[in-house]
Amino acid sequence: MAQRSPVRSSSGNITTEETVTLNEKFLPKILNTSVCVVQWDVLSCVCISEGLPLPTVTWPLLETHTEYSVTSTASNRTVTSTVRVSVRNHTTTAVQCVSTNENGEVRQNLTILPSQRAVELGLREIIFSIAVVSLVLNVIFIIHCVRLRNLLKKMKQKPREGTIHVTKSGCLFSSGRLCFSQWEAAMLTQIY
Repeated sequence: MAQRSPVRSSSGNITTEETVTLNEKFLPKILNTSVCVVQWDVLSCVCISEGLPLPTVTWPLLETHTEYSVTSTASNRTVTSTVRVSVRNHTTTAVQCVSTNENGEVRQNLTILPSQRAVELGLREIIFSIAVVSLVLNVIFIIHCVRLRNLLKKMKQKPREGTIHVTKSGCLFSSGRLCFSQWEAAMLTQIY
């Protein structure tokens, strides 16, 4: 609204002075710094929204929970709303934040970031998997070496007839025909 008031100048002329009040308004906007984190069994989400008039932040997630805490702070055109909800074995990957003022409503899904504990557990699982695979491969290698050693002992106990010949396909010819892997054939070729 504009208000006009007459003002007299020193020369005697009458001028008018006008005061204008601007009512600035804009749609709410949810900032990219809004985020969720799960630590232990607590989901913590922070939704930061700007708007004029000052927006109200709501959390549709709370419709399904009975125990939670919400804190909101406001300064100038910004509202920061923080929600903490107890969750067990959560499977949700995003939480929705809703910001509303008289100009409209904005919704944004906030991604749930893994906590440091979750990252550490993931790293432990990877290390454990590598250790298990390494153990299995070592056991297979040892079994293979023992099998090869026993086979060589058997061959040394039998009387040799002629020469032993290993073909490229890994078959050993002597008095009978035995087939080996390429690695075993290479080992036998070096021995004989």
